[in-house]
Amino acid sequence: MMLIVVYYNTATVIDREFQEERLRLAVDYAAEAAFQASLTVEDLGIDYLDMSNITINPGNCLDIFKSVLCLNYNMSASEKNLAHLDNYIPTGVLCGNNGYYILTMSEDDTTPTNGVEGGEYSLRWSVKKPYTVRIGNTYYAVDIRRGSWVSVQDNGGNLEINEGTSLPYGIDKEGVLRLVNIRIAQDMLYEIQRRNFNKEAWEYKFYLPPVQTTSGVNPITGPSLLIFVEGVDFASPVKVDAVSVAGFKSIRKRVVIGYKDPSTGRNYYAYEGQIPSSLLPYAENYYNDVEEAAKAGYIPNYDFIQKKVNYDEW
Repeated sequence: MMLIVVYYNTATVIDREFQEERLRLAVDYAAEAAFQASLTVEDLGIDYLDMSNITINPGNCLDIFKSVLCLNYNMSASEKNLAHLDNYIPTGVLCGNNGYYILTMSEDDTTPTNGVEGGEYSLRWSVKKPYTVRIGNTYYAVDIRRGSWVSVQDNGGNLEINEGTSLPYGIDKEGVLRLVNIRIAQDMLYEIQRRNFNKEAWEYKFYLPPVQTTSGVNPITGPSLLIFVEGVDFASPVKVDAVSVAGFKSIRKRVVIGYKDPSTGRNYYAYEGQIPSSLLPYAENYYNDVEEAAKAGYIPNYDFIQKKVNYDEW
């Protein structure tokens, strides 16, 4: 009898862990599809992406997330199922370069033909919220990729509006990122607490750091998606109480530069940002990856290839 009890308990734990891992992967796949659908990139006619020209469009981002999540569990992406998933998404955030959207439960007349106005709710993206920094009585709305800004100042009831292309005096990059991540975290926690006000829920907090840490935790520094799923009842025979968090961010792709060393005449390659500026005039070709450069006859310059590449520049 003891062996049977131990076996049953062990099997239950293993099954719960399997269902939690499956949910995590399903949420990751759904979030990746949703994030890709939200990105809009201008055609710049160059070999790499200018991160300042990536824009975010929330559009059907949420519907795609819920549809892919349904497909991962062999559920039809019907309106009823998509609406049902709203119960398990506490909140999420979709960030651009100059503002962000928060998932919030809003009043929505989902059945306008029933003769009742209001009283129905659905998950929707909020209006776009700018990244604001306050210095004195002046508010600055900052683009965290370009560093450009627009300010609004109250001068005795008259609003004075100015703009600039670089961060104003008294504001630095780390300070902006710190305030942006604190504000986003506070907005998401508020939505979670508001959704959990009348129901039993898991209590948890999260932290968005202003810089990347050694543990690999990344701050929001540009186009990003962060979304929560908790307490689902369709993923297994029993309710999965684990909280799954999926996050994706866009980074600028560094091209591989093939160049001819002027002193030795040999063909080398390294990533953009690793080669000294004095050698850039000797660049001959640009490649998407090191395999392409190697096939073209270039060999790695080990003095440069080991240098760290900063992917989070303004």
